[in-house]
Amino acid sequence: MVASFLITDSARIIRQLVDKNMRLLGLTRAQWYLLNYAYLYDGLSQQELANLIDLGKSNIASQIHSLVAKGWLRREPHETDGRSFRVYLPTEMRATIRKLNKVAELSLRNVLKRVDQDDVNRLIELMRHIDQQLELEIRKDSSIK
Repeated sequence: MVASFLITDSARIIRQLVDKNMRLLGLTRAQWYLLNYAYLYDGLSQQELANLIDLGKSNIASQIHSLVAKGWLRREPHETDGRSFRVYLPTEMRATIRKLNKVAELSLRNVLKRVDQDDVNRLIELMRHIDQQLELEIRKDSSIK
């Protein structure tokens, strides 16, 4: 099989496992992604987040509104574009996001415990490298810089 198929199919299965656990915590996939992107790239615009998560404008606004209402995110007017907002993760939520990511990690524990830890570490390193290269490739044609 080709690498792109295996990566895509593995990601699909992982999403299903993680989704199941996040639903138990009351989060949708989009909300979990939003929180993680806010954790990694605090201060992105709603449009930038929509592009990253591959959601439409109204859907991203709805998801952000829901998380703001829960106190998990905050929105502030964009400093140069009065029609736009930037999204921030409140400082007190950073520990919560780390806990959510542990839940996501535990979703794979049964599978990964049957794989040599050195192989898992190499896989993580390789996936980070591939992710960085893919991000560079996609940003060539994207508004997110």
